[in-house]
Amino acid sequence: MQEIKTSLLLALLCMPSSYSHANEESLSIRGVLPGMSQTEVIEKLPQLKCGSTPGGPLGDATCYANQDPTKLNEHLIYGGARAKSIQLHFLDGGVGDAIVFINESDFSSVAESLKIKFGQPSTTTEKAVQNQAGASFTSQEFKWTNGETTLTATQRWGSVSESRIRLTTQSADKEFQRRFSERAKKNASTL
Repeated sequence: MQEIKTSLLLALLCMPSSYSHANEESLSIRGVLPGMSQTEVIEKLPQLKCGSTPGGPLGDATCYANQDPTKLNEHLIYGGARAKSIQLHFLDGGVGDAIVFINESDFSSVAESLKIKFGQPSTTTEKAVQNQAGASFTSQEFKWTNGETTLTATQRWGSVSESRIRLTTQSADKEFQRRFSERAKKNASTL
């Protein structure tokens, strides 16, 4: 009996990790992964418009699509919600980050869809935010981490009525921060 238990335990320990996490898969936004080229992204999301922004704080190139408020663009549905916009910023020829903006009223259902697809978040936080009139609101943030890649869903971003889902890597995020800081220093000289 002890031999059977030992054999069963060894079999479980030797199973590939994908069997132990049913929802574990590469973090992505609409199939876009960090590092993908612009060509690969356009194959997945042909409705995006792309342009060059050499040395820009948000990358060397940007692809985006904005929802037309007068008609529904099926390509801009994210997690069952009507996305306000999708933005991708490229560093050194690959996706540095991908961002989806949605209405805050859709956040709960999109967050549940993310949990179904990627499992429970690595971290969950809540903080108080205020609108311009001083009214306080709670904002939740869910973060999924897989290696260097992070997917963050923030309930209230930029305004109390807008939510953001952002996919990035630690190295890309550091580069974006470096560029932003560099640009701020340069702009400070014009004050």
